[in-house]
Amino acid sequence: GDPPSVINGQQVWRYAFDPTELVFPNIRPLADGGKIIYISGELWYAPEHEAVIRFWLNLDVENVVIFGGESQLPVSGSVIIRYDVFDIGQAPNLSIPFGC
Repeated sequence: GDPPSVINGQQVWRYAFDPTELVFPNIRPLADGGKIIYISGELWYAPEHEAVIRFWLNLDVENVVIFGGESQLPVSGSVIIRYDVFDIGQAPNLSIPFGC
């Protein structure tokens, strides 16, 4: 396989995945010609933390509904998904919103 790399300060290994196994619950192709076409993707895993540090995915879609119900209009174009983990082991700096 590929040698390890460093992403977001973590030693990671690139993993291959089968794009036919991907599930997109929020992208629904319509029955009349809707398509989700896999373009590219990356998955980088840090065994030290048992965590996926990066998952990037590029899709082309045709005649799909995204995040919607029956009344939403279909769209065509590109869907780009980017997931990166930073600051592993650090307490998050979250502020409680006023009124909560």
